[in-house]
Amino acid sequence: MNADAVLASFACLDGFPHAILVEGPPGSGKSAFARRIAMTALCRADGAERPCGQCPACVKSLKGIHPDLLVFESEDKKARSFHVDTVRQIRAQAYIFPGEGARKVLLLEDAQTMTVQAQNALLKVLEEPPPSAVFILTCLNRGELPETILSRVAVITLRLPDSRVCAGLLEDERAAGFLSSLEKGEEAKALAMFSRYERDRPGLLEFLRELRLLISNRLLAGSGGTIAPSQLLQLCDAVDAASEDIAGNVGGTLLGCALCARMANIMEQA
Repeated sequence: MNADAVLASFACLDGFPHAILVEGPPGSGKSAFARRIAMTALCRADGAERPCGQCPACVKSLKGIHPDLLVFESEDKKARSFHVDTVRQIRAQAYIFPGEGARKVLLLEDAQTMTVQAQNALLKVLEEPPPSAVFILTCLNRGELPETILSRVAVITLRLPDSRVCAGLLEDERAAGFLSSLEKGEEAKALAMFSRYERDRPGLLEFLRELRLLISNRLLAGSGGTIAPSQLLQLCDAVDAASEDIAGNVGGTLLGCALCARMANIMEQA
């Protein structure tokens, strides 16, 4: 089960475990995801997907001013820099009733930096947690925490996305931006996107593939917006022709000029 699916399972009112550990390497987004879990726990929307992002609780969570969301970090993120005094503060806060909702969320960043004394102090409150408290921990690797703590938390593992997946998402975003610029009549802005592909034919081909897919999906979904179905078909033909031109050693900028002009002309047709 992926992270989003796990989060969805927590979103029901009674679906939260009392303690959650989010592990992942630097760059995996564990801190942001931990905060999203916290926002989900505090969201007060009725009959809506949580977190809704719009209720007062969500707005306060996003701004970092929710009184029931407390964040604790190690002093310098170095080994054994998360001291027992901080965990004692966490324990004391956990037994104070929430100020605005049904839960109080205590977020412990970089839990792998806890001292042994801090780990033992945290274990005591994890063994008998207050019913209103939700503990969220982040760490690089669960192996850096003792089994006594791991046995009392629900673990979510985040991984770095595959570079090919990232590249595909980036090209998809650029394709959407390119088409949007042309729809707005911003031909110069659309053309500027091709400069990056002057010496990158594989990247240019991938960009055109994503653009073709985007236009095709609009056609199949019947959601062309201001672009008529007949125009979408012509746009597909224009992208196909540009893809064929790559084999003829046409540079990215020159190809972009021709494609932008042709697509803009198609969109201007009544």
